[in-house]
Amino acid sequence: MRACSIGVAATAFLALGAAAVPAVAATILFTDFVGFWSDPVGANVVQSGSGTTEAHAAWGKALAKSSYVFSGASDVSTSLDDAASPFTIGAFTHNNAKINGGSISGITLSVSTSVFVDGVDQGVRNFVYGFDHWETPNNVSGANGVCANGERERDAINLYGCADRVRATLLKSAELVKINGKYYALDISGLIHNGNPVEEFWTRENESNSAELRAQLRLVSAVVPEPANWAMMIVGFGVAGAAVRAGRRRNILAT
Repeated sequence: MRACSIGVAATAFLALGAAAVPAVAATILFTDFVGFWSDPVGANVVQSGSGTTEAHAAWGKALAKSSYVFSGASDVSTSLDDAASPFTIGAFTHNNAKINGGSISGITLSVSTSVFVDGVDQGVRNFVYGFDHWETPNNVSGANGVCANGERERDAINLYGCADRVRATLLKSAELVKINGKYYALDISGLIHNGNPVEEFWTRENESNSAELRAQLRLVSAVVPEPANWAMMIVGFGVAGAAVRAGRRRNILAT
């Protein structure tokens, strides 16, 4: 009977521990979205604004430079109630020029943000995005020939020359944030171009072509008991186990 009582008590303790997890949704604030361009492939870049909310990376000769720009968003406030909903962390822009002197084929963007949970500073979190760049030929064969995107020259997006392609991929998600005993990652969820989620898009020559960079909170691990609670649980299980073993020995001796 005593062993049964202890076992029930241990079960009740577990239930109590689970019920003690806060149910109130936390408010999460992201501030100071700043960008860093690095590791260009295919051509040298000239950077400006690195580590600020307006980070530029430009390539090409002085009179005809293309560039990538990260523009950090204003502060973003969200809660666990809508954590699954993506939110904008900034804008990506390709200022597309008809360049000379070689083009990049890829570059890395690192974005950092300060995180606050219910007003408590959680420090800076960083995540990394990779951009693949395809600088397509502007002069294709034939009168009004077909550009790399499958459309003809001087039509729609190829009006001022054949469009170039930008593709973005997540290279590294942010470090984890602990919220109400659970761990979340801040992941970039993709690009929004002309209102549509995309992994890549074509950029018109001689124009600025922009897309939104989107992110969202992703649950990566459920609640884990605190060390002190683990210790109490282990002691409870040990006492219950000892009582069960003692009861078995008494029953054996009695027979």
